[in-house]
Amino acid sequence: MEQILIIAEKPSVAKSIATALKANKKQDGYFEGNGYYVSYAFGHLYTLADTKDYNPDMQKWDLKDYPFVPGSFKYKATNDPGIKKQIKTLKQLASKSDLLINACDGDREGELIFAEIKNDLNINKPIKRLWITSHTPKDIEKGMNNLKGHMQNLENAGYCRQQIDWLIGINLTVVYTLKSGDGQVLKVGRVLLPTLKLIYDREVEIAQFKSKPFYMLKSSFKSGDESYIGTYYNKEGDNKFSSKEDILSIQEAIKNKPGTVIKKEGKKSKQNAPKLFSLTDLQGHITSKFKGFSSDKVLKVMQSLYEKKYLTYPRTASRYLDDSQIKDAEESLNAVINIPGLIKDQAAIEFHTEKRVFDSSKVDSHPAIIPTYIVPDIDKLSEDEKIVYMEVVKRFVAQFMQSAVYDTVEIITKVEEYEFITRGKVLIQEGWKELYRSKDDSEDEENKDQDQEDKISAKNLNEGDAVELDSSELKEGKTTPPAHYTEKTLLSAMENCGKQVENEEDVLTGFTIGTPATRADTIKKLIDTDYIIQKGKNLLITDKGAKVIHFFPVKRLLKVDFTGKIEKTLKDIENGEYDSNTFMEKMTSFIVKNVEEMKNSEIGVIKKQQNIIGKCPDCGKNVIETSKAYSCEGTRDDKCKFTLWKDDKFFKHFGKKMTETIAKNLVNKKQAKVKGLKSTKKEDVKFDAIISIKKDPESGYWKYEMSFDNKKPKGSNKKKTKIKFKSKSS
Repeated sequence: MEQILIIAEKPSVAKSIATALKANKKQDGYFEGNGYYVSYAFGHLYTLADTKDYNPDMQKWDLKDYPFVPGSFKYKATNDPGIKKQIKTLKQLASKSDLLINACDGDREGELIFAEIKNDLNINKPIKRLWITSHTPKDIEKGMNNLKGHMQNLENAGYCRQQIDWLIGINLTVVYTLKSGDGQVLKVGRVLLPTLKLIYDREVEIAQFKSKPFYMLKSSFKSGDESYIGTYYNKEGDNKFSSKEDILSIQEAIKNKPGTVIKKEGKKSKQNAPKLFSLTDLQGHITSKFKGFSSDKVLKVMQSLYEKKYLTYPRTASRYLDDSQIKDAEESLNAVINIPGLIKDQAAIEFHTEKRVFDSSKVDSHPAIIPTYIVPDIDKLSEDEKIVYMEVVKRFVAQFMQSAVYDTVEIITKVEEYEFITRGKVLIQEGWKELYRSKDDSEDEENKDQDQEDKISAKNLNEGDAVELDSSELKEGKTTPPAHYTEKTLLSAMENCGKQVENEEDVLTGFTIGTPATRADTIKKLIDTDYIIQKGKNLLITDKGAKVIHFFPVKRLLKVDFTGKIEKTLKDIENGEYDSNTFMEKMTSFIVKNVEEMKNSEIGVIKKQQNIIGKCPDCGKNVIETSKAYSCEGTRDDKCKFTLWKDDKFFKHFGKKMTETIAKNLVNKKQAKVKGLKSTKKEDVKFDAIISIKKDPESGYWKYEMSFDNKKPKGSNKKKTKIKFKSKSS
């Protein structure tokens, strides 16, 4: 009997596959049965070797060692005992198997994870590819019956992406840091910098924006008992004007003059549901509508729901389903419409196969995100999972409901030679909008009518009717700058390579900044490197981030079109339309050339700005913020031991982190009131406490003490809690 080894990307996925294939015998590091070994990775088991692995003298950064391009790239296992043990298990299983099946996630990164394992195993065995959109038993069975061959082109693209990003990151980060870092590391990345440049350009645009006043003229008309409001438009179709005097002269010219209705047109307009979610769409939707979500968090929640078999593959750029999914989609629809509270009348839902949902020509690698036929117990999902799952369900179900229908009306009223336009819209058929009643029509923002709408109560008005001008009012406003980027708008800009597009047909396929899988991580990295900060929903550039863009000399790497072309080329490599070796040669040449130029040019120094939060309660020197702590300047020469660690074990014990506000209070007042601490006995018991600090005269270290305003909270310790600080010197 042929023995088959299936390698999944994660243990949870391996378990789903093993269950579907009846390989139910659990072993250490794999499942076994029915002719299968089903084992797994933990994401990437290997990493590219460090520069010091090629040359021990490169332990410390030195300009003379760069540009650095290895003759061939070395890989090493991640330095983790569990990973090394799993690699050993995979080698043993591969040696006993006749066929290897790659069941890692169906994308470039999943192919790379398997390729790293395969190359390290160094076993010449046939390889097949399991390519599925969900981990349901039916999808797994279908995929196993339709195994694909080894995807060499996808593997090549994965290696190209990984190795070029490593070369850019290592070479340009080191050289830029040594030339201008002032002791701080300045991260450089192929996707990181053009994304930062988008935010930088928007901030410059906002800073340079000069607001200008504009004026509008609105008039109220009467016809018997009916009334309506019209807005003055000139012949060019403008209703906002820079000259106040011109509008005042029109207002004076029409004063006490009668008007005539020269046009009244009423019609019904339909509005279809927004398209199915791609990952970028879902991230933007959730982060803009629900508090507490970042795009990175949305992806993690989606991944969890995917691994639990409730949703299809998350890392997709598609907004359509493949024609082959018609039967599966109908099964999923019939399953989810029974979710309690989703919809009152299931008769309002009718399955169809129209092109606005099923269009194989618009599906790239993976289809849009939809629910599977396996429906969870909603009450057993976490709050975050419930939000993401239900939004995907509603968007999916909406495709199979009737359009929303509006009664629209346009009235043009002429007074003298001046025309006033009245537009109104009334929802007369809810259709798919029934799903969104509780969210105040939240989905409508993608389809909002941008025209001016006015209040109308003139049902019996007809063309040719004379009307009375009741009053006119001059409205004054000011032009506003473009909005700051939010995660939603930045994700969209990254997907469209920074271009504002009216519809998806205007997007150049493959020209993007990053991929759906990496964009959220890029935003997170920008925040972690202190290049940007998040204030409310807005993403704002920091002084450090602005200087990085201003001084960075390789201007081509900042251009969104440049990284967009790289993504397009990687896509072409995936499709077998471009040679991977040619790509590597061109990119390596580009990196070497620019590193040499950077080394020989003058680059402005980016000085590190110190965030001083107060005077040290021990020695009186400044307490400054570092990447990991709030510490006294005296710790640098070991003359003071005062340090407040951001990831302090004391606060972590009670479910909290050291924040700047807490640190300021501890430094300046020697105590801080901290809310929402978690009980050490019951995680669901929260309480407030006063945390104070006190120096131990014997050791010289500072301790925390906890006390309470009133009575001791349930689940807390009876006596004061004391935990020593640990200084850098210890």
